[in-house]
Amino acid sequence: MTFAIRSTRAFIAVVTLVGLFTLCPHAAVAQTTAVVAHDAWMREPMPNRGETAIFVVLENTSAEARSVVGVSTTVAEKSELHNMVMDGSMMKMTPVKAIELKAGSKTELRPGSYHIMLFGLKERPAAGASVPVTLTLDNGQSIALTAVVRKVEGMRR
Repeated sequence: MTFAIRSTRAFIAVVTLVGLFTLCPHAAVAQTTAVVAHDAWMREPMPNRGETAIFVVLENTSAEARSVVGVSTTVAEKSELHNMVMDGSMMKMTPVKAIELKAGSKTELRPGSYHIMLFGLKERPAAGASVPVTLTLDNGQSIALTAVVRKVEGMRR
């Protein structure tokens, strides 16, 4: 094989790869996620109640906005994304389709705001137990996290 043929093949290969990454910029980062979850915790279920909530801090370190569009766990029959909103003078819990994670920002799912609701608890984890949770992002990526169960003091039992 002559130098000219090898050089031409190498040039075509480079042009093809550059074209692929130019036309499909997400192909290079499809296996990584720029959303990081930490400080996840679950409110210890109240006696005789079949629901509870999970809270977590989500950091989107990318330059592109993302959204959490789904949630699942093995400890409940149903899990949903929720928000607390003022309705007149009353706070009202409302399901939401997505929780936006702005680019380069931190979003805290916390009591009185966005949170994860669990309905139909299959287990009643006690304080200190760990609960597996999976979040689904709008780009199809999943984030696995572990929420530690906390006993919330001062609540009516």
